[in-house]
Amino acid sequence: MTRGGVEMTIGRETLRVEAWGPDTIRVQAFLDGRCAAVDDALVRREPGAAEVTQEADGGSRVRSGDLVATIDAEGHLAFRRASDPPGSEPFLREPATHPLMGSQNPRGRAFRRLPEDPDRLQVTATFASDPDERRYGLGQQPVGRLDLSGCVIELAQRNAVVCIPVLVSSRGYGFFWNTPSAGRVELGTDRTRWVAERTGQLDYFVYTGGTPQAILDRYYDLTGRPRAVPGWVTGFWQSRTRYRSQAELMGVAREHWRRGLPLDVILVDFFHSTRFGDWDWRADDWPDPAGMVQELRQHGCETIVSVWPHLNPRSVNAARFAERDWLVRWADGAPATFRFADLDAKDGESLLLYDATHPDARKALWEEVRQSYAAIGIRAFWVDACEPELTAPDDADRQAEARFHRGRGDAVANLYPFLATSAFREGLDAAGMTDAVLMPRSAWAGSQRLGAIVWSGDTLSSWEVLGQQVRAGLGMMASGIPWWNSDIGGFVGGDNASEDFRELLVRWFQVGALSPIMRLHGLRGLEFSEDDFTASGAENELWSFGDRVYAILRGFLFFRRRLRPYVEAVFAETVERGTPPMRPLWFAYPEDPALVAVEDEYLFGPDLLVAPVTAPGVTSRPVVLPPGSGWTDPWTGATHPGGQTIDLPVPQDRMPILVRAGSDLGIDARWFDAEGDR
Repeated sequence: MTRGGVEMTIGRETLRVEAWGPDTIRVQAFLDGRCAAVDDALVRREPGAAEVTQEADGGSRVRSGDLVATIDAEGHLAFRRASDPPGSEPFLREPATHPLMGSQNPRGRAFRRLPEDPDRLQVTATFASDPDERRYGLGQQPVGRLDLSGCVIELAQRNAVVCIPVLVSSRGYGFFWNTPSAGRVELGTDRTRWVAERTGQLDYFVYTGGTPQAILDRYYDLTGRPRAVPGWVTGFWQSRTRYRSQAELMGVAREHWRRGLPLDVILVDFFHSTRFGDWDWRADDWPDPAGMVQELRQHGCETIVSVWPHLNPRSVNAARFAERDWLVRWADGAPATFRFADLDAKDGESLLLYDATHPDARKALWEEVRQSYAAIGIRAFWVDACEPELTAPDDADRQAEARFHRGRGDAVANLYPFLATSAFREGLDAAGMTDAVLMPRSAWAGSQRLGAIVWSGDTLSSWEVLGQQVRAGLGMMASGIPWWNSDIGGFVGGDNASEDFRELLVRWFQVGALSPIMRLHGLRGLEFSEDDFTASGAENELWSFGDRVYAILRGFLFFRRRLRPYVEAVFAETVERGTPPMRPLWFAYPEDPALVAVEDEYLFGPDLLVAPVTAPGVTSRPVVLPPGSGWTDPWTGATHPGGQTIDLPVPQDRMPILVRAGSDLGIDARWFDAEGDR
């Protein structure tokens, strides 16, 4: 027995099953009495009250609220709801082993010692699957699918891939794989298999609820509620690959003001320092950053600055970080590096990486950021390249080769973006800047409580990627990350003069207007290659793509401005209740088979149905309407009864947006008229 459940020994294995809050059970298993749990993601750190029953056959039952875990005498696990009818099958269970089946019938839990690292294990957890089960989440996975059943997903952080090992199942439960180890999850039709390549123990949580919202609430009970963000983030964010100087950036801002265009955030990207790792301003090009920040704020515009975790070996901080062992290293002890350019090394430099798993290194980074940026009034930070970005030697596995303060990369690296973001949040909170904003390129479980506004990374400018992004964003909602956005237009590959790209940009801009964060960004007119890392690309402002496109973008920009009170109310609901801003139809209507099959529509808040256009040349598209009193087309004023599929015209200046009948939004065609401000 333990305080919150049961513990049993099966040979060398110790199995611990404990209640961990309402309707939530934690399972840990380890060898030889060694448990080395990694609990950074958790806010609930102790077991809760459990009802424990010893069965006559030698097994046990652990009940937490409506969730019941049964452990038979041989240690096989199954999970049921107490409220299910008697005789119901478990919704999740380990496959039972049989001595005659051998390797054809895998054990539910398997451990393999790693000869080169005796304190670590390769751990596998296998469960029987229902062929009809749908599974959502796992962070941001650009596989072009919302239901991930049938996929094999790598559990690793990559640029444009965010690993958050949490699932919501159509069978009414959630699952959180609590290890930052590299690994994979195989979501088969007959088996689900989770693999951690290097960890101290098996560690996962199962939780249940009557609705997807209730399941997400249980996850938030474990890892923290979404942190509130200030209202100005709901406006329009403008950037291109980089503005090369204060004069260039202010020229863009002033042109917005001259044209009467809303501008709420403008971004200062990389190369504003003399070198990576200086974490300061290059005086020749940025002579008065404090004055710049003040002038922008006087016009209602905030400044967000990019801070990379990398250091040029010739930067002012490199020697100090090396001497104090605050750098990530390779297995041979050499500094781990990322091959990238710097302004004085355009053909490439081997940049060092600070070790965000070291608490003193996090404090040191924040102190540099505080002096250079926070002290002049900047309260928004773009936490870039925090997967972390590394270039492994000889094409080796970068996670396996990296060595952190907390351990080998393949054991802890998935945690890096959470800790890199924590460095800023801890410093900001200590300085009383509790409403400051963080935009990291990656995240892990618990990042929502840091207020992380995650963006989807360096995406390609293509129709295929736009379709992937809609589903990837909805996957982030199911993974507990409500503040999400992508580069409108994609990051790389867009040609301003191309009519195909202009059409793509318009459709992406429309999606951005109905996303939590609306941010225009990208490298235009160039391919991002080793020969051109320092390029800023062509212009990337609303007026950069021709008059016809400008008129459409301007209309949707004013639509977003008029929508902002609604967006802020949606954000408040997210903070108070945990409801995602972008709601997949399966999340809002889990019992409606017609709606759960729809992957390319979503609700933005309670009253807006959004059906993005993600293919070229589309002039109309079918829209599946949820049930209810009806849905109104703001362009025509027509109200369509719910519970049917309609075909809507979608010329380029329109996007299928339908307003729930009876709402008080009052959206009509004038909302998209830049001249007819309300």
